[in-house]
Amino acid sequence: MWERVGFYTLMAILVLYMDNVLKWSDSRKGDWYAAIAFGSYGSGLLGKFYSRFPPHQYFLLLAGLLALAAVMVGFFIKKLERYAG
Repeated sequence: MWERVGFYTLMAILVLYMDNVLKWSDSRKGDWYAAIAFGSYGSGLLGKFYSRFPPHQYFLLLAGLLALAAVMVGFFIKKLERYAG
């Protein structure tokens, strides 16, 4: 139970930081909140699948996921640059 309290407390602090310091819009804060929550919950799900692979397959899977993440980051950077100006 307490890990949930800690998680949602940190998420609330993050939203306050994005609001007061970074001055982000509500939609942008919501996007980042959802991305961080998905990453937090998704990491446990990925860990479940990682435990079933032998080490060499684990490495290949991890390399593929990192490549996919790099492509996604590149896509989102281009999208952010388009909206920024």
